[in-house]
Amino acid sequence: MNLVRTLAQVRGDLVLQQRNGLYRISLIVGVVGGVALYQLTPAEMLGRTYPAFVLMFVGGTTLLYMVGMLSLERAEGTLRALSTSPLTPAEYLIAKCLSLTCLALIESGVMLGIAIGWLLYRGEAFGVSPSLLDGFLGLLALVALSLVHVLGGVWVAAPRPKITEALVPMGALALLFQAPILGAFQLVDPVVFLPLPSGAPTLMLTAAAHPPNWELWFSLGLSLIWVGVLGWMAKRSFETFVLGIRRGEDVS
Repeated sequence: MNLVRTLAQVRGDLVLQQRNGLYRISLIVGVVGGVALYQLTPAEMLGRTYPAFVLMFVGGTTLLYMVGMLSLERAEGTLRALSTSPLTPAEYLIAKCLSLTCLALIESGVMLGIAIGWLLYRGEAFGVSPSLLDGFLGLLALVALSLVHVLGGVWVAAPRPKITEALVPMGALALLFQAPILGAFQLVDPVVFLPLPSGAPTLMLTAAAHPPNWELWFSLGLSLIWVGVLGWMAKRSFETFVLGIRRGEDVS
């Protein structure tokens, strides 16, 4: 991987996202999610419900962003030019992961900041006092959750040249990825959803608000495995259906 090319692509992606208003949309999503979170959640339950809201709001927008950007770049001919540029498929996907994770962290941070600020204003006491380690592990969980949705979006959108063709598969994948919400709300044992790509990061985000236990470390390892698996699937799908590498032609 060439770091200079990758960072240049990240800068280009950030400009494209700004031009298409994604930062404004992310701020709105974060504010709406934060208001809903503090309206529906007592302070002592914030560590349980926040992961569900992140998965619901941030996961959904991240998946939609990736599918939309891939379809847009296809329609504009950007990806056709990629086949003759020095930028490799891996560098392209890494750049997308980095830029869209920035958006996901903005949404998640705004959501949590609004909820905590309002709960503190109301004088509610929190059930836990997170440490720096908890915060770092929570950040890793947010990054893993974003990567799962970005790579899943590539895998769904790559075989489908038009966004209208990708909407139904994207919706089905979104429903599958958001199933761990039931576990975050304690309606079902969260461990049941660990086989899903979004299950481990969601459980990790939930466990990060509590003393370290087996769930935290197991979900961390499983999250890394799922990111690797989805990364391989997304790269193969992108090379095959967008760049036409396996067929020796551009099938976009």
